[in-house]
Amino acid sequence: MVSLLAAVAVLCSPQSDAQGEYTVTAVSGHGIITDSDGNVFGSAAFENGMTLEFEAETGYEFTGWAVIGDSEYTQKGSSITIKSVASDITVTAETRNYSPSTNLFSIIDVEGMPREDDTLVKIWSVGSENFTKTDGVWQGAPCTPLIVGDWAYTRAGGYLYQIDIATGAILHYVESDSLAMNYYHYISYGNGTILDTTGYKAYDLNLNYLYDIPSTLRFATYYDGYFYGCIDNGTGYLSMFKTSAEPDKDLDSSGTKINLYGQNESHPLQRYQLFAQYGQYSSLIVKNGWIFFLEATTMVGSTGYRAITAFNMETEESVTQELTGFTGMPWDDGWLTFYNGYFYLTAYCAGLFDGVIKGLENKNSAIMWVKFDFGEGKFCTPNYQDIKTPSGDTFKGIASGLVINNGRGYLLVRAVPDEDPGSNSFIAYDIAEDGTPVPESAISNNVPFSHGGLVVNTAYEDEGKVYIYMLPYDSSRQGVYLFADEYKDGKWSLASDYTKFDTPVVEWGSQAVRAGPNGELIYYIDSGKVDCYTTASKFTVNVITIDGTSATVSSGTGVNAKAVVESLYPGCIIDKDTAIMGEKTYRIYGMSVARNTWNSVSDLTSDYSATSRDSSAINAQYRYVILLADGSNKHTDATGDAGWYYLLKGEYIKCNLRSTGSMDDAVGHVMIYRDSAPTADDVPLPETMNVPFEGTETVDVSVASISTSDEGVVKVDKEDGSFTVTGITVGTAVVTVVVADRAFEINVNVLPKSTVDENGNRIVESETVKAIDGGGLEHTSDKIVTSADGKSIVRDTVIVVTDAEGATVSETVFHSETSESDGSTVTESTTVTTAADGTKTADIEYYSSTVTESGTGGVVISDTTENSLDKISGIRTDTHTVRKTLNSAVRTDITVQKFQHATNEKIGTDTVSSDVTDGLINFDVLRGDGSCIIEVPDGTSIADCADAVALLGSDAGNLMFRTGSSLTAEDSAYADSAGASVTMVYGNTTITLGPQTLGALSGDVAFESISSPSMSDVQRKVAGDAAVFDITLRSGGDVIHSIAGAVSVSVSCSIALRDGVSPAVWRIGDDGTVTEIPGASYSDGVMTFQADHLSLYALGYMPEEDGDDGDSFPVVAAVAVIAAIAACLFAAGFLFRRRARA
Repeated sequence: MVSLLAAVAVLCSPQSDAQGEYTVTAVSGHGIITDSDGNVFGSAAFENGMTLEFEAETGYEFTGWAVIGDSEYTQKGSSITIKSVASDITVTAETRNYSPSTNLFSIIDVEGMPREDDTLVKIWSVGSENFTKTDGVWQGAPCTPLIVGDWAYTRAGGYLYQIDIATGAILHYVESDSLAMNYYHYISYGNGTILDTTGYKAYDLNLNYLYDIPSTLRFATYYDGYFYGCIDNGTGYLSMFKTSAEPDKDLDSSGTKINLYGQNESHPLQRYQLFAQYGQYSSLIVKNGWIFFLEATTMVGSTGYRAITAFNMETEESVTQELTGFTGMPWDDGWLTFYNGYFYLTAYCAGLFDGVIKGLENKNSAIMWVKFDFGEGKFCTPNYQDIKTPSGDTFKGIASGLVINNGRGYLLVRAVPDEDPGSNSFIAYDIAEDGTPVPESAISNNVPFSHGGLVVNTAYEDEGKVYIYMLPYDSSRQGVYLFADEYKDGKWSLASDYTKFDTPVVEWGSQAVRAGPNGELIYYIDSGKVDCYTTASKFTVNVITIDGTSATVSSGTGVNAKAVVESLYPGCIIDKDTAIMGEKTYRIYGMSVARNTWNSVSDLTSDYSATSRDSSAINAQYRYVILLADGSNKHTDATGDAGWYYLLKGEYIKCNLRSTGSMDDAVGHVMIYRDSAPTADDVPLPETMNVPFEGTETVDVSVASISTSDEGVVKVDKEDGSFTVTGITVGTAVVTVVVADRAFEINVNVLPKSTVDENGNRIVESETVKAIDGGGLEHTSDKIVTSADGKSIVRDTVIVVTDAEGATVSETVFHSETSESDGSTVTESTTVTTAADGTKTADIEYYSSTVTESGTGGVVISDTTENSLDKISGIRTDTHTVRKTLNSAVRTDITVQKFQHATNEKIGTDTVSSDVTDGLINFDVLRGDGSCIIEVPDGTSIADCADAVALLGSDAGNLMFRTGSSLTAEDSAYADSAGASVTMVYGNTTITLGPQTLGALSGDVAFESISSPSMSDVQRKVAGDAAVFDITLRSGGDVIHSIAGAVSVSVSCSIALRDGVSPAVWRIGDDGTVTEIPGASYSDGVMTFQADHLSLYALGYMPEEDGDDGDSFPVVAAVAVIAAIAACLFAAGFLFRRRARA
């Protein structure tokens, strides 16, 4: 590792260094550049030996100087000395953003963080497989994240991880002694070096080992080439620590960093009661050569030491000011802040859960501010005041730190129920010249309280907006809360209300947001994972659409991958793992970046989960999607020169579909697949193009000619080096292009046009024309407007039918409005069809309301009421639909009633229907007396039907499963627990096992029926000419003869009936003993009987007692499988027939 502090000299062969002839311009996005006199520097004429110094603003760190122009210069750390120039030059101070783990940056300047009208999207969550919540303090939980540039770092479950912020992928990891750590641990950092104070090692940003750190080091912060922190001296106190940030300096013989403090005998290490709570130590604030921090004992109430200390970084001397006004009062997470020469601190009187602490009944939550005289090296007298709203309400509950930016302070305070007069409040202060915080405005309406601090973003201050972000402590109100301070009419004032961004993770939390480089929000609450969010307008998904050997690479933004695909391809129909565009069907695949694998995706709105050998547990949204046309190949594992290529500036570039960066670079290009590197004869043309209505798509290929099969669908234009296809109406056409005397056909789908207006509403428009019988045409114009939050949809459709001569036959106008709020969805619509003569042939008003709520046992219930009024006939149709969902199973019950609308008189009888489906399983449901049969196909478990059976509830009645000749122990146990019977089928024979029988069996069950088995002579004699079957039932591998409870046996057979004599069933013993089975019946070719013992059975007419072997016995023939039991139940109950899987 090369330290950023290293001196660098660069010579760019200047030809002249004349004074004043050339200009030096300095650029910095996140900090201040000053000259040698300390003045802010922007641009000036060059002077010999010009030295510039850069100071980064909070949240950014200097990474180097970039110089454009001929010059000779040297740089050391954050300073650059320009010795000579031969042209105008520009020097840029380059920075990267960072957010520490050990302390909170309360004021940041980061663009892209969510604002009032944004929608928050979770990108990923990262934790550990080793995370446990058992008994008391959790183990293996992640620590507060560290952010540096495009990477986030966390320690969890025994590992330290480097995470790609864009995708959540684990880039590098090392072992760390953190398995036993709870959620109160942190990572120290500075200047490109990570200090793992749990694993006692230092790493670079890619987690390459650098050196050891003392096991007593509790935390450290970076300043001007050194790490400063605190070590545990074993006495219950802490001492100050300092060591060089350079890897090869200040090491002892074992390679461990030494403490530069305490080396002088005249200044031995001093002990401090450095305040620590929840594993986090008081913030170290470095100002003018001094380090400031808080000291405290753990006692609260009437006693408890509280102080602020200043430590001189050079002399190692310190000065302490006891804060007697805060004696015994709790404060939180070391929230010491500094503004304009004053240090500020808040304290409070009541804990998170309990009431006011004993001994603090006469105090209120308060603010302290104190000035430090740097010239004298001492504190001035501290000032105290109660936290109050402008109206005078006081508080006793927990208070955040007072965060001050440009004379405006912000604070969140909790009102203790039954103690404080008001409610939780977010207060804005004006800071007076003498440092006094003056409450200016407050929001007190339903504000949650926090235990994690406020973060103020000044990125939009020039626009008159300052945003303050907060995470609540309360799990029931979890989300990201946004307060806005607005500059209006010459002053700053709080917006009247806050914005809440809902988040899918709901837990208790004691954290604050930390910002990524593009405004991502990264933080940890008590879920066991670090979460990363961005806005829908910045959540980017790349979509690769493959058709044959060509592919297009597109990119879009939205709330999830499904929304992006639909915005890129309006009108695209997504059904689980398939997408239909025009006449093409595509399979959907998503890239698990965490595992670098492509997976079939059945729900583009959901996360994927991944684990790996580093014990990480990742949930992330798909950001890379392949739409694969039927019959095509993804070629994601192409090796050697084989692969996907696109043309860029005359050169073919290979795209690696396992590399996110490579796919990002290919956005906007057409790719072709080749088994070897493309040649000049290859033409990068798409086989299919998806063009929006009234939109264009351009292909950068020079063509000799171009034509279209339907000018009413697409318009084509040829230009130098490219051609353009424009969508005229929604439909399909074939475009033919000629390149170097070779003709290529491109299938074009014109899809609806999608745009977004200034309010964030998505507008989808289309026009279609199709031929109808008689030579006429049907013209359809459609416009759908969806609000930015997706909760409101307005649709307008006009359908005009013309005859063969072009005359209008009819016009239909449809208008609908759908709104969603608080689990309820309401739709209202009108449909009016008018004939050419002005007569209305249809006039329909429609209304529907759907309420969705959670039922018991995980069931989700949607209750829909629909009213459709035919205004011409005056008949109203009311439809009531109850839809119950349990996992993938769905039950739908529909009742339809008709009324004469004017009188509300019912017409006819109600129509009632019921249906149950289950993802891969479809059941046909017939309502009867409550009995039902579920036919379970081969390879499917009876237990798969559990959700559907649960939805049936009491309607299942006499439940029976019909399956093959084998039954797993799990299926047998499930059927028994459900009180169901199981019918097993083998050849021409079925047996039905009731609950009593199933309960007596153990292990897997197998059923077998052998026709014409081998028999002894005596057995053949008593069988006569009857059909004989050897029926066997095995349980756990053992043959079962005697059965608990009778089983029903059915055999399909043809018997020539005799007048007055019924066919019989008799069991044949090993010795020829005959036992006639009572109650046997023969009907419609099926013999049915009850059996409590399984062995040889004969079906037909029993031999005469005299043993006559004449023609009195029928011949049994034509054995076929048929279930008599099923036939009976079908007539009166349910039949569930499970269709084959698609």
